[in-house]
Amino acid sequence: MTNYDLNANASMMVPSKFIGKGIVCGLEVCTDENCLIVINGGYGFAESGGLLEVSPTAKKFGYYCPYDLKMPYPLFQAGVNPPQAYPLWELLENPVEGTKPLTPQTEEELENLFLEDKVAILFWEGEGTSGEQKYLLMRRSDLMESLGMADEVDQILGDKEFDEDFVYSEDYSLEDNTPNADDIYQAENKVFDLKRVSIPRFGFAKEDPYDCPPDSDNDCELSKLDALDDLYNAYVRIIDQVSGDLDNELQKLYKDYAPLLMHPPLSEAENCLDQLCEKWIAFKLLNISEKTEDHRKEFVQYFYDWMRDLVKAYHELRVELADLQCYCPIQTNGQGRHLLLGLVMRSNKLYQTSPLRSTFQQAPVFNGNADRKQKVKLYFRRILMMIKGFHFPGFSFDSANGTYCPSEEEEVEDAPSIDKIKITPSVCCSALLEKQTIPFYYPLSYSRYSVHRYWNYRFSLLGSVDRNRSYYASSSEDSYTQIPEVIHPLCYDLCAYDCFRIEGHIGKRIDDVLSIFKEDQTFEIKGLDRQFDFLIKKYNLDFKVKIVSGGLTAVNKPVGPEGNIIYWWQYLDKLVGMEHSGMVKRGGTFIIVVEKGKVIGDFSLPYLCCEDDFVMVKNNNVEAVEVEVPTETPVEVPGQTLELPEAAGELRGRVVAYLGEGLAEEKDDLKLIKGIGPAIETKLNAVGIFNYTQLSKLEEDSYALLDEVIGGVKGRALRDDYKGEALKLLDNS
Repeated sequence: MTNYDLNANASMMVPSKFIGKGIVCGLEVCTDENCLIVINGGYGFAESGGLLEVSPTAKKFGYYCPYDLKMPYPLFQAGVNPPQAYPLWELLENPVEGTKPLTPQTEEELENLFLEDKVAILFWEGEGTSGEQKYLLMRRSDLMESLGMADEVDQILGDKEFDEDFVYSEDYSLEDNTPNADDIYQAENKVFDLKRVSIPRFGFAKEDPYDCPPDSDNDCELSKLDALDDLYNAYVRIIDQVSGDLDNELQKLYKDYAPLLMHPPLSEAENCLDQLCEKWIAFKLLNISEKTEDHRKEFVQYFYDWMRDLVKAYHELRVELADLQCYCPIQTNGQGRHLLLGLVMRSNKLYQTSPLRSTFQQAPVFNGNADRKQKVKLYFRRILMMIKGFHFPGFSFDSANGTYCPSEEEEVEDAPSIDKIKITPSVCCSALLEKQTIPFYYPLSYSRYSVHRYWNYRFSLLGSVDRNRSYYASSSEDSYTQIPEVIHPLCYDLCAYDCFRIEGHIGKRIDDVLSIFKEDQTFEIKGLDRQFDFLIKKYNLDFKVKIVSGGLTAVNKPVGPEGNIIYWWQYLDKLVGMEHSGMVKRGGTFIIVVEKGKVIGDFSLPYLCCEDDFVMVKNNNVEAVEVEVPTETPVEVPGQTLELPEAAGELRGRVVAYLGEGLAEEKDDLKLIKGIGPAIETKLNAVGIFNYTQLSKLEEDSYALLDEVIGGVKGRALRDDYKGEALKLLDNS
C-alpha cells in the first residue's frame, strides 16, 4: 500500500490497530556545531493510523519561522479558557521572507541558544490525504504541560539533593530548576520512579544505613546473638527499615498504575496495602507487653521472611511494568496526526532513546504485551494476597482494632494447623518467587484469597494452581491439592530442586514428641534432633541438622555440675557464611538455635559442618543429644577418660617447658573458658594442661603450641584469649 492509500480515511486506523504506532525507523534528530538541524529519513505511524513518510535522504534545516495553525489541534492548545495556542516554529531548509537562521548571529544569541529548550515534531497538517508534512519546533516546557507531565517533572526536580553545578561552580543557578533529559525520561516512564528496595543481611543492619556504612564498621552483630532478645532486636532493625521503604514504593506504584492493575472497587487493594505496616506495628506492640507469656518474639524471623518475599514480588512486578511501557505511553488526548521526534539538543547518550520521542509500540497481538498485561495484574494481586494472607497458627491480625492476637473466638476460621515438622523441596532465593515453595505463613485453602491462586502465573493461567508446593499440601479433604507429587514431594524426582524448605519447628520445644504411624502401629520420637534424623534417613536427604544454644553468653554461662552446652558463639568460627533463608541447600547444614529448650531461630550453611566436636549435652533446660568425641589413646584422669593426640609425649614435654607442669589432681574446669568445650578440654588434659595457672602463662610461642594440640583452625586459642580468660578466673577464685 502507498502513503496515499494508508492516509485515506477508510484505512487510517489499520496500522495502529494491527501494526502499531510510533516511529518505525529513522527520523533521528541531531544538531551540528553551527546549530543546523539534521533529520534523517524514516517512517512512522501516527496514533490516528496515518503513515508519515519522509524521503530516504536526510533533511538539513538551517532556518525557522513562526508557524500558525490552520485549525485547532489539541497538542498545541494550552488548557486555558479561552483556548490559546502554544508558540510554534516551522523548520525550513532554505530561507524565505520572514525566516531567521538557526545559527546564532550575535553574542546574545550565542549565550541563549534558540534550540536549547526545543522539541522537534513531525506534524501532518490537514485531514486525510489533503494535508502535508511539517517539521515543527515547540518549547519543551509547553509540550510537557500539554502532555500533563509538568507536575511530575517539578516533583522530580524537588526531590534532587544536589546538581552538578553545586559541586563545580556557584551555590545556585537557574539551571537547577531546568529539567535535563534524564528528568524528563523518568517522568515519561513512571516505572523508573519506583525505587529498588534492599534488605540488609542479618547481623549487618544499622540504625541509619547512611550514617554508618557496613564497610566502615567491622563489628558484626552475629557474635552478639546471646539470647532471643538479641535475635529479635536484630530483626526489628531490618524490618523497620524495609517495611517503611516497601510501603512507600507500593503506595506509589498503586497511585500511578491503579487503573491498569485493578478493577473497581479499589478499596480492597487500599485495605491490603495498609495492612503491611499495621501487622508489623501490632506485632511489635504485642512484644512490648508486660506479660512475657504473651510475647511471640521467636516468630520475628517470619516477618523477615515475609518482607523478603514481598520485596522479591515487588521487584518482579516492577520488571514486568518496565516491559509493559506500551500500555503506559505518553498521553496524547486522542490526537493522531503527529510524531514526537525528541529533544533537538541533548547530551550524547546513544544507549538511551531521547525523551519526548514517539518510540514504536507494536500492537499487543504481535509483541506479547496482552499476556504481559495479565501477568502484571496477577503479580499485583499476588502482593495484595501475600499481605492479606500473612498469618501465624493460633493467632491472627485484627485490622479493625490494630491488634495482633485477638481472642480465641475471633481467630481465623478454618486456618490449617501446624502440628509437625515438614521438609519440602524448593529452589534457592535467587529464583523467581513463583518457582519457590509457598511458605507456611500463607495458609492455603479453597478461598479466593488463598495465595496459591496467584503465586505462579502459568499455573494460574492454565488452571493448575493445585500444583504449587506448600507445607499445607496433604491428603485430607480440606487440602488445596490432591496431586500425589505435591502432597509427597520427597518421594518423587528431586533433580529440579537445589534446596529444602524446613517449617514447623519455630516455637517448638526440642524435647517435643512426634507420633509416627506405620503399619497400623504407633511409635514416638522424642527430641527435635531425633525427629530430623528420622526424616532425613527416611527420605535419604543430603543435609545435616545441628542444634546450638543461644541462651547464655560467655560471661554468665553456668558453672558447677549442671553439664556442658556448646553455645552459639563457640561455633562462629565454624559457621562461615551462615545466613537465614528458611531453607537449607542440598549438601548443607541447617542450624537450629534454642533458648531454654525452645527453638527461637534458624540459619543455614551451604556445606556440611561441625562433625568433629559438635557437642550438646543435658543441663537444667536443654534435652540431651549425643556427645561426639575423637577416639584416640586414653590417658587416665580422675573423673573422666582422656584422649591423647598424635605425638602426645613430645607435646607434653614442650608444654611443661612453656607452661609448667600441671597435676590432674589439681584439675580446673577449663570449659569455663570461652572457646573450650569438652573435646578441646580432653585434648589439653591429654598433654598435661590441667589448670588456669598454666594457661595464664601463654605467650606467642606457646599459643602456636596450642594450635598443634587443638588442631583444626589455627589461631583459635589466641582469638578466644585463653590467657585473658584464665587470668579473670584466677582473679575471681
